[in-house]
Amino acid sequence: MKCIIPLFVMALLFGCAYHPNIEQGNLITPVQLEQVKVGDDPSAVRHHLGAPMLIETMKTDVLTYVYSFKRGRHRQAVTRYRLYFKAGRLARIESF
Repeated sequence: MKCIIPLFVMALLFGCAYHPNIEQGNLITPVQLEQVKVGDDPSAVRHHLGAPMLIETMKTDVLTYVYSFKRGRHRQAVTRYRLYFKAGRLARIESF
């Protein structure tokens, strides 16, 4: 019994100190972004960047890619790209 109490206290202290890294969404590298060109169709964009994180139901001509990373207790870093299509072809890429 004497051994269990210190182990329990240590587990509580170390359990509260650990904060895992949280990574969500699509990590898009500059190399991947360079492969996407204005005039590409949506299937070519999905081939290079993967499936979008958000699919807008009212705007079928917009793909939204979001990536967030939080290291432990530090501030969360978020990267967002929105790709606009016109007549089935990529018209522009926006970072917001």
